[in-house]
Amino acid sequence: IDYSASHDEVSLLKYAVTFQEALLLFGEKNQFVLDSPDILSPSTAVITHVSPYSIDPDIRPVAGSKTLFYCSGEDDTATGATRVKEFYIDSDHDRKESADITAHVPKYIPENITRLVSTPDREMLFLLPSTGTELYVYKYYWSGTDKIQSAWFKYTLPPGCICRSIELIGDTLYLFNEYAGALHLEKLLIDTDAVYTETVFDYCLDRQITSAQCTK
Repeated sequence: IDYSASHDEVSLLKYAVTFQEALLLFGEKNQFVLDSPDILSPSTAVITHVSPYSIDPDIRPVAGSKTLFYCSGEDDTATGATRVKEFYIDSDHDRKESADITAHVPKYIPENITRLVSTPDREMLFLLPSTGTELYVYKYYWSGTDKIQSAWFKYTLPPGCICRSIELIGDTLYLFNEYAGALHLEKLLIDTDAVYTETVFDYCLDRQITSAQCTK
């Protein structure tokens, strides 16, 4: 299938993201959807303009449980912060909408976010800033069509640690952390129901090691 997205403005497409049985195509200032009224083929494929939102062209949008997240490309130098938005489809009215999920914390997320990763099953979004010293997390919860939780918090990494990148595989968040010039692959289990079998109670540890690895 070789097809062009036509619009009255020049739109250079940056990303293609699958979302709600559709393929969303993201340009810096316009979004399109690739769809078909029948079986998708070169003769039935249609690209339709769906929204005029500005996105940060350096950060790939990611899908959540019911919405799609992206960093806004709108100038926000007044606050020195990043605006994170969610894109959703109102199926009842056949509309595509965008909402600012940082509106209640307009100065919380710093500038120069370099990476977004999402886990729809756990309804969490992770953001990595260019400094690599902190990790910002958005925890949300949908009950039917109502979002009843929309919370932000952050992890502060240990002194001397710089996180270069993050990736999610299943319920594990992998961090590529640099210590004194050496790169380490570390992981963070985000399964909130996980229980360590060595104890009768739940606990959380950073950089967990066994007693055999300790020296006097």
